[in-house]
Amino acid sequence: MSFNYVARGLIKEKPILVKLGLNNRALSKETQCLKAFESHATPKVIANKDNMIIMECAVPGITLKEYFPWQETEATNILCNVIKDLHTAKIPIGHNFYHIKDLLQTLDNEPDIPNNILNKARRLRDKLLSTTMKEVLLHGDLHHDNILKNDHGWMVIDPKGFIGDPVFETAAYICNPIPDLLHENNPKEIIIGRIQLCAKNLNIQEQRVKDWFYVKSVLCWAWSLEDKLDHAYWKKLLNILG
Repeated sequence: MSFNYVARGLIKEKPILVKLGLNNRALSKETQCLKAFESHATPKVIANKDNMIIMECAVPGITLKEYFPWQETEATNILCNVIKDLHTAKIPIGHNFYHIKDLLQTLDNEPDIPNNILNKARRLRDKLLSTTMKEVLLHGDLHHDNILKNDHGWMVIDPKGFIGDPVFETAAYICNPIPDLLHENNPKEIIIGRIQLCAKNLNIQEQRVKDWFYVKSVLCWAWSLEDKLDHAYWKKLLNILG
């Protein structure tokens, strides 16, 4: 089994989620990350042991995907507010979170991606890593389905836990939801709008947001090849911006 099992429940009439899986290492990392982010837009961990986490459940629990594509501006504003909250969390002393440079080594594995695209992604990756001025604890996979409405705001689930450039956090959102984004009449306009609004709201360089979007999209292409999934989506996505 390569997936997790999630069930809803109640503890003293309060809604909870129970998450079970066979990958103890991944669940342990998720637990550490949730605890590091505690009170910063993540569900509270109630208990954990081995391959199990019991945590607070988001209510009503609708995802940010419900805002796509009709409420793009509001959705991007929500994303930026969540990022601001998450990135105020301190990096735990003595942590064992990986750095995003470890994640990005996948681009060196010679995936079956056109050389011009792969080499560009490598150049951008190296430039972005070498020019990072500040590092934070990252969620690492902040796409639409991992941002949920809670009764007191928005919370995020399934953190991967990486250390690195805070701008990297915008990339997963900008290139999702896939393939739905590609089925819209104006995917280029949507992507450019997200890049511009993220840059404005987070007070970061627009080009840096665009570059991380490119690197993350190529990385997802490489992962799709590794997992023998349909990788055509990522090629189409990269072709949109030229």
